[in-house]
Amino acid sequence: MTNPSVLDLTLATDSVSPYITDWQVLPDLGSDHLSILFEVKGTLSRTTNIAQPARFNTKLADWEKFANTLKSKISISTTLNSSEYLNIATSESNSLDSLLDKSQYIQVLDEAAKEFTRIITYSAETSIPRIKSTKRAKPWWSPELKALRKRLSNAFENAKIYPEDDMFKKIYQSARNHYFQAIKTAKKNHWNEFLEKEDTQSIFKAMSYTKDIQTERIPNIRSNPSKLENSFEGKCSAFRSTLFPPPPFTPPPNWESYKQSKK
Repeated sequence: MTNPSVLDLTLATDSVSPYITDWQVLPDLGSDHLSILFEVKGTLSRTTNIAQPARFNTKLADWEKFANTLKSKISISTTLNSSEYLNIATSESNSLDSLLDKSQYIQVLDEAAKEFTRIITYSAETSIPRIKSTKRAKPWWSPELKALRKRLSNAFENAKIYPEDDMFKKIYQSARNHYFQAIKTAKKNHWNEFLEKEDTQSIFKAMSYTKDIQTERIPNIRSNPSKLENSFEGKCSAFRSTLFPPPPFTPPPNWESYKQSKK
């Protein structure tokens, strides 16, 4: 802050620099130091992450609308009202025996399962608000903290524009201390409120706090010059073979030149 002439630089070799895009400085971090964000685009395919299903806020659900939509969609579904599916659904015979006798039933049931999934998802979309998807949800975050962060960002910009004015520097330091203290207080209060709850949702919320994010963090790994591993098993094998290579060849001992010690 005392030396505004310092430049933000990213150095790269000639072979890498053509692939660097979207270079930018990230403000609004509540620190004297700013982060640099950029993307390096490669020529290989991206790692496939596990697909995440939509999450719905069931506390705000309109269950009557959900039930009505569900019934309406099922009643007009061609798949769920087909004779093939109705024969299976209304059959009084043993379902396992039916599947063994007529393997085509499996395809009918697979199509019915897809249709039920589609209808349930549609009904949820129309009657239940979604939970915003974030990499790391912050349940303790609030509009008050958002306002404090904005105030901190403005104070930082003013202090950067007028580095010789101690007043702006003090305003920035005060805003920064207030912001981080408010975050600590919000985290503490949220945790205490969570511990005091005794409802059936608490255990599931605790599980979500300790559950890891289901995304692939390990990029594709080249196990040899001609093969690129993109599966979890392949990556593990590549790590294992690299970190624990087979022992080098050891020739057998030559007993003809062996001489017994005289000790």
